[in-house]
Amino acid sequence: MIFINNKLIKVFHVFLNVVTTVMCMVAGLCLIAACVDIYTSGDKPFSAEAVAQRFDVIDVPVYMCLAVIALGFLFSLFFQSSEMKNKAQRYSAACINSLYKKADTEKCDIGLAYVVKTQRKKRFVLLAVLVALTTLGTLVFFVFAFNSANYKTQDVNSSVIKLSLAGLICLAPALVWGIACEYMALGIRRTEGEALRKIISAGNTKQVPADCYGKRLELGVKLGCIAVAAAFIAYGFATGGSDAVLGKAVNLCMECVGLG
Repeated sequence: MIFINNKLIKVFHVFLNVVTTVMCMVAGLCLIAACVDIYTSGDKPFSAEAVAQRFDVIDVPVYMCLAVIALGFLFSLFFQSSEMKNKAQRYSAACINSLYKKADTEKCDIGLAYVVKTQRKKRFVLLAVLVALTTLGTLVFFVFAFNSANYKTQDVNSSVIKLSLAGLICLAPALVWGIACEYMALGIRRTEGEALRKIISAGNTKQVPADCYGKRLELGVKLGCIAVAAAFIAYGFATGGSDAVLGKAVNLCMECVGLG
């Protein structure tokens, strides 16, 4: 690993990202085409035979996509450019918030303080819009989901598809906005971080008390959640709950939805 140039590692990362994106798009389009073909063909479009016949055609691109994703994960795990790592940490939200606690924006240059204040307002607006879109989409989906007129008892497959599409449509604006927010927030954090570093480098800093209680509380909550989850998992295995869940999952796929 030490004999590989950082520039070469960066080129490999970009190449793998492009290949992964293309493969995911191809696999997604193949999956959508197969699902549409399954839904529009035959008297029982969701039978196990129909699903197996259509999915056998697209298994190669799907497996290739999974292989590329696994390769990219392993490459990122063992070969990470120091420049990329430092850049990611330099403009992360945690790093910016840490700098904001250290910088004294009241005694620094007015222009820099205005930049920091403006960028933080922009980040708040982006987050507020994302929360509003998510909340609105969730409420609309719940209204649709709890309306019995949208379901047909004689055609369960159509009802499941309609509910899935409704959820996708309701939450799609929030998903698109979330992706756009991440790119916009990166530029905002970069501008805010540079201003905060200028404030700190000019000597305008303030004492930040060590939050030992908060760190201990956070660690305790994490360990408590892990312990509770492990206890429930162990209890489920001990009482045979895992077999019951597996049986219900098989019955749901084979009998209710009809996927094999």
